[in-house]
Amino acid sequence: MCAIINPYTVIFNVNAPDVAKIKPMTSSAIHKKGLPTPERSGWIFVGWYTDNQIWEREYSPDDNSGLKGKVELYARWAKEECTVAFKVYDGNTVQSKTVVKVRGGDVVTPPNVKHTNSTKVFSGWFTDSAYNNKWDGEAVYDDITLYAKWCNYYDSPFLVLPKIYITTKSGEREISHDKYTPVSVSMTNSNKDFNDVDAQIKGRGNSTWYSFEKKPYKIKFTKKMNLFGMGKRKDWVLLANAMDHSLMRNYLAFYIAENLDEPYTSGSQWVHFFLNGNYEGVYLLCEQTESGPHRVDIETEHTKEDTDVGFLIEYGGSADVKNNKFFKFDFVNGKKIYFQMTDHLAVIKYPKGADCTDEQREYISIYANEVNWAILRKQWNKILRLVDIDSFVNYFIVEEILLNNDMGWNFFFYKPAGGKLCLGPHWDLDQSAGNSSYGGETYQGWHAGSPHPWFESLVQMDEFIKLVRERWIEKYAFIHSIPAFIDEKAAEYQHDIEANFTRWNVLGVSHWRSVPSLDRRTTYQGHIDYLKTWLKNRIKWIEKKIGVW
Repeated sequence: MCAIINPYTVIFNVNAPDVAKIKPMTSSAIHKKGLPTPERSGWIFVGWYTDNQIWEREYSPDDNSGLKGKVELYARWAKEECTVAFKVYDGNTVQSKTVVKVRGGDVVTPPNVKHTNSTKVFSGWFTDSAYNNKWDGEAVYDDITLYAKWCNYYDSPFLVLPKIYITTKSGEREISHDKYTPVSVSMTNSNKDFNDVDAQIKGRGNSTWYSFEKKPYKIKFTKKMNLFGMGKRKDWVLLANAMDHSLMRNYLAFYIAENLDEPYTSGSQWVHFFLNGNYEGVYLLCEQTESGPHRVDIETEHTKEDTDVGFLIEYGGSADVKNNKFFKFDFVNGKKIYFQMTDHLAVIKYPKGADCTDEQREYISIYANEVNWAILRKQWNKILRLVDIDSFVNYFIVEEILLNNDMGWNFFFYKPAGGKLCLGPHWDLDQSAGNSSYGGETYQGWHAGSPHPWFESLVQMDEFIKLVRERWIEKYAFIHSIPAFIDEKAAEYQHDIEANFTRWNVLGVSHWRSVPSLDRRTTYQGHIDYLKTWLKNRIKWIEKKIGVW
């Protein structure tokens, strides 16, 4: 027993009118005789506490932390049998009431409850009908009535993702695809909330804009903003992922690319998006693919006479040629050349517009066409001289793990000043991983429904496949961890995802380019299971094809 350092007097408050009073005792006497144990008919004595009604500090005779003079202790009681009533209100009317009996001091298990309105979600039990005092499942010591609180599904306390609120200055509800609308932007539920920051918003995308009610957007802030540590920039993108009911594919592409150390991979963050006070679901906030600091950082100080100045190129069907210079790829003739990069334009994103001289356009056009000729003619030594082959290998692995249907339709490449041509950043993979009728559900074959002519040629070259195999083996453990990562994220954001599909009742509904297997899956978990199974099969197919086992 501990020695008494500072003797003090203990006053006992029995906390009940039907219990006899107890005389004060010295701390020394308590150490010798022990604490008194009062009795009360129909009640169980729980213990002595130094705080009344709060019941956080139970007294111990061995605790000498600053106690001196007179110390008052309060008796805590628990009814031998407690009545617990659970009331579920639907508006102002009691929808249901459940009454249970428990022994005092025990923990009660509340009933599962569900609102008659599917847009309302349960947010907790409270000890008062005004919902001021939340009950957190603590033990019951007396009769108690608990009240179920409901909230709008998008205000659920179980949501963990940040929330972005965009309000048009004019109050107009419709956002134009082509013309910016002035707005104010606020963010909550994040590490760096902000309010009423000036910006503009417009629609983005092509098929996703015109084929789905859930629209993608581009945001342009008036001042540079550092969102989620992605760097200070004005331009940002909100991807709707409307055709990907797992909401995962674009996020996975960035995650895989980042783990393969691909430079300039877009950061991303799932958010809840509100437009003029209306909830629009879970979106993926991403970086705009552009040149500059915190983006594709290849801009240089140069004169108009300089030609090798650093370039960012967008190639393909959705590249915007407005106010930008562009070039085409030449036909490459030869018996074994079957694919030509001549269907679309290569648009120069940096240097932009009039800042790109004709000489600079001519330089990158010639360089890119040399790359095209070298690859399609399978001239390995020339390929190594012209391109960053590690960039090609990593890019290929990301696109092929997900079997991207848009792989050859629309993509980015860049060339640092004085450097070699590189592929990336990745973009637009919502139709990947068996999620598009264009290419289908298959996990077999290379580059899906939209062949990339460079990779059509490279996969026929042993030198390239050897490098892919070596890189794959280096990242073997990571690649095989991807399905578990999907499970982790699905569990982490379970309630957020439920909110998205309460707003958009699309699970099991056929849409533009949907595939039959996914049309039959009416739950989010069904889409997650499909994606994981597809990826596992895809990984096995690639490993067999490149000779990993």
